Amino acid sequence: MVLRSKHRRFKELTYGYFHSLYRMAYARLANVEDAEDVVQETYFKAFRSFDTFRDGTNYKAWLIQILINTVRDHIRKEGRTLPAIPLDETIHAASQQFPSPEEELSANELDPQLLAALKSLPETFVTPLLLRELNLLSYQEIADTLNIPIGTVMSRLSRSRDLLRKRLEATIQLTDNPPQNAAQHRNLTTS
Repeated sequence: MVLRSKHRRFKELTYGYFHSLYRMAYARLANVEDAEDVVQETYFKAFRSFDTFRDGTNYKAWLIQILINTVRDHIRKEGRTLPAIPLDETIHAASQQFPSPEEELSANELDPQLLAALKSLPETFVTPLLLRELNLLSYQEIADTLNIPIGTVMSRLSRSRDLLRKRLEATIQLTDNPPQNAAQHRNLTTS
């Protein structure tokens, strides 16, 4: 009975954030299967530690922090597959209420060049950018989620936008004018 109540409470508090978590994972990993795995693992970790969650805390910020750590772990392990985590009945049932990742992607498909540029940004810059642009969090919500001052959020957002713009401009420049030698290629992609 207690477990059933825990399932119901967890579902009520967390399932509304599924799409936000998925979009953020996909934007960071640029791979449908990896994003699904990371979101699944995020929910598994959140459910496992749900007993320690303090009421009154921001559920969305808590889930996003778990997702950020899970994405970080996945990137570190890139090249190796994550261990399969069986879906709980409740999680599976909830996922059936949403469109499939393929349907979601076709409706909100991100440009492959943008995904590559986002993936190339350092985590300290890309995470606030994704929280702001994909999850539409305020500066204060980002600061609370990442446990950093609001001024740091603002500077990281500015820096991430500058880096993203430079990476995209370099990609466009490479497409329009391919480098003649390796030195030119390095100069275009590292600026």
